[in-house]
Amino acid sequence: MKLETATIIGAVSALVIAIVVFITLLAKNQEGRLVNRYAKAAQNFFGFKYSLAEPLLKIFYVGITCYCIIKGIFTMFCKEYGYGDYMIWDGIVLILFYPLIVRFFYEMTLLFITLVKKITAIEAKLKDENPDGDKTSIFDLDRETILPAPVYPAGYAPYAPQGYPQGYAQGYPQGYAPAAPAAPAAPVAPAAPTAPAAPANAPKIIGYDVNTGAPIYENQ
Repeated sequence: MKLETATIIGAVSALVIAIVVFITLLAKNQEGRLVNRYAKAAQNFFGFKYSLAEPLLKIFYVGITCYCIIKGIFTMFCKEYGYGDYMIWDGIVLILFYPLIVRFFYEMTLLFITLVKKITAIEAKLKDENPDGDKTSIFDLDRETILPAPVYPAGYAPYAPQGYPQGYAQGYPQGYAPAAPAAPAAPVAPAAPTAPAAPANAPKIIGYDVNTGAPIYENQ
């Protein structure tokens, strides 16, 4: 059999098997209907119900770290090109610094995996709290679904200010918006000043002087 023939047969077989697995295991109508434990295990494996990346990364990290330390120990007793001084410093670098570099890159990878797991857990919790809703992603949820509706004091009522499009008030949680402000009161005119009252013992004016215009008091 030629290599090209084997490649074509393998590709066609893999495509057929993938379609069969998807229809029998991964379709939406198959969720929760499988009884056989091996079929359920295959469904969880092919459906990514659990992640293998984290345990595999830990295994690779331990293996690579042990390799660096063991190789560093043997390097300390080796000579470069079979002669000369022993490669002590090279071995010390392998033992001390290479595991730290490997640790850094593996921690960055695990942080990304942990972030994905946290987001998945939040989405599952939100879906459990809102089973009747059709929003299953945290990025598709609106403000009312994520945050509880605030309690407004008395005097607040849904209203749409003039000049705004219809449905403006729906932007507030539960359709509430501040009530329209009251119109300012008209200014009140100040009262006219009153003439001061004459003293009780003031003399009575009986006339005015023709020449000077001065008042003429009684008994004057």
